[in-house]
Amino acid sequence: MATGYNERSPGSFYPSSPPTYHSDLPIGTYSVNYNSCLSLYYLKKIDDFKISDKIYGDVTKNSNRILKTFLNRENTSTGVLLCGQKGSGKTLTTKHISIQAATEWKMPTLVVNSAYSGDEFNNFIQGIDQPCVVIFDEYEKVYSNPRRQEGLLTLFDGVYPSKKLFLLTSNDKKKVGKYLMNRPGRLFYVIDFHGINWELISAYLAENLKDKTQVDTVLAISVLMSEPNFDMIKALVEEMNRYEESPVESLQYLNIRPQFNEELNYKATVVHPDGKSFNTRWSGNPMTDEMQLDKITMTMEYFMKVDAASKSLIFVKDGYTVKLKNCPETEFSWSKFGAAYSGDWKVLDDKSNVSMNEDCVLTSSTSEEDDEEII
Repeated sequence: MATGYNERSPGSFYPSSPPTYHSDLPIGTYSVNYNSCLSLYYLKKIDDFKISDKIYGDVTKNSNRILKTFLNRENTSTGVLLCGQKGSGKTLTTKHISIQAATEWKMPTLVVNSAYSGDEFNNFIQGIDQPCVVIFDEYEKVYSNPRRQEGLLTLFDGVYPSKKLFLLTSNDKKKVGKYLMNRPGRLFYVIDFHGINWELISAYLAENLKDKTQVDTVLAISVLMSEPNFDMIKALVEEMNRYEESPVESLQYLNIRPQFNEELNYKATVVHPDGKSFNTRWSGNPMTDEMQLDKITMTMEYFMKVDAASKSLIFVKDGYTVKLKNCPETEFSWSKFGAAYSGDWKVLDDKSNVSMNEDCVLTSSTSEEDDEEII
């Protein structure tokens, strides 16, 4: 017999069999709660998600794909892990999915903010017969106890007959249980959010920053910050517009402290006045340190612009041009893997020096092609 829902108080729905008031859960957004006196899990109606700002980046594309996959997979649940630093778009994506699921497919959303797990909780969630979205925000923080994570495995396994879309967000993928990773039966998708998308940021600045002469300065500061995110950029633009000031002036007040990473490694492309160029490595903070590069010394005084497409800083002095590109350690990426090996496969011996980040490979050039790209 299907589980019904008894609305014992306004917005509070308890399981009831046979159904008392609601045969199906009304469309809306609910938090999952536990009544210790009754030893029962129940749902509390909360405000539905809203997105007031314009959506930038891949939010819509990712949401559409996730929902299409979920709806296409018959008679099974689908798990999705969205991971990346704060402000990178994970929560915005879950909100967009929740809104789209309710509007187009009449699906309710459940939000889990406490470390519930085990058979009783799993049975409660899967006892909801209708398709719905279940959100576990900041999963690794709420479920910091590994045993609590393990108590959800049967829920994510998809062995229950009901159909659920589980959305997990995480700031630290390494703290997500090992029994979830590389298990598509539990988490069908793992989507990494790699911080700022530079096309997105450039478009946002062009549309929202009043003083367009400050665009390159904002981009330069973003390049040098160790972990910039979209929330920081939005707040900075808002403050600059309000007080008609430079980004440096706004940053003196905002809850944004660009902890410029003193250990950043850069690939420096130096173009000589005669057009010859060479690449080298340089470590430090270009906002404060002198750059001793071959026959030239560069400082922030000679900064000219930001090449947003390659996230590079361009310096010009005495006929020399320097392109400084941050080359951090990066995680494995299937997109980079595909780009690197899209052609014929080659057998590489142990002495081969192969980098997944081609932009950071050191090469020498005597042509003027690099000069044209930089300028």
